[in-house]
Amino acid sequence: MTEINNLPTECAKFFTELEENNNRMWFEKNKPRFQTKILNPLRQLVGQVGEKLHSLSPEIIADPRINKSIFRINRDLRFSRDKSPYKTHQGVIFWNGNMVKLESPGFYLHLDTDYIYIGGGYHLFPKKELEIFRRSLENPIHNDRLYSIIQELQSSGYSIDGKHYKRYPKGFDSNIANQEYLLFKGLWAYRRISEFDKICNPDFVENIFNIFQDFYPLYEFLCEVIYHQSYE
Repeated sequence: MTEINNLPTECAKFFTELEENNNRMWFEKNKPRFQTKILNPLRQLVGQVGEKLHSLSPEIIADPRINKSIFRINRDLRFSRDKSPYKTHQGVIFWNGNMVKLESPGFYLHLDTDYIYIGGGYHLFPKKELEIFRRSLENPIHNDRLYSIIQELQSSGYSIDGKHYKRYPKGFDSNIANQEYLLFKGLWAYRRISEFDKICNPDFVENIFNIFQDFYPLYEFLCEVIYHQSYE
């Protein structure tokens, strides 16, 4: 457990050095450290947090393999001007197993050089799912439920993101309640933590899960209004 609790601190140290030495020679030399101090504890975290998430919903995927719940550290350089071979952060995702990983509501943990980012919701609606989400807002029951969920999250100190568009989409009533959500391309709640000692303690795994649990009503809402209408 000690290694898991120290994970954000170890990530901060490693990625700060990687920012200054972003090359294959340095990484290969420090790869054993990456495996021991970051990757192995990360796999344990995925397993332990995933087990707790399954108590909320067994359909949530928590797979401690690279390119599953754990994002690979290698950058995709094909279309990037920046040819630095490695990311200087570490990401973890848990998603609805009935849907495609990056096209699903889910939960996200991001470990960076100086902060921890914890999010939950839908990062980017695919075209079909965006249409379904917008149509759900025309249903007063869904609309009121979403409004209550967002209000509860904001009153608990979480931020809401996803607003992108400046014009209301054609074919939708811009006068409906909470019409602002028609301008969203995704919808998620998040908390960014810069003071590691607020979360890095013997209850680190529980702390992560508790935040995810706060996000669960939003996750559940999005799964219900989008997945069940998309695939039934």
